[in-house]
Amino acid sequence: MTQPIQFQAMPSGDAEALRNGGLDAYSLAPERRLLPGGYPCRHCLDEIAKGEAYLTLAYRPFPELQP
Repeated sequence: MTQPIQFQAMPSGDAEALRNGGLDAYSLAPERRLLPGGYPCRHCLDEIAKGEAYLTLAYRPFPELQP
């Protein structure tokens, strides 16, 4: 029996730190882009509207590296 996939949003504190210039999981600054349409937001899990700004970044939700 397989378990259903469950998505959890990025914690608000992590999102706020990245929006305020924090570095991503690879110690790089997030890149701000304009959305061509159809991507989900990792923070609220809602779809981002076409033309809205969003951040591209590496995010590691687990405290240790995973395979």
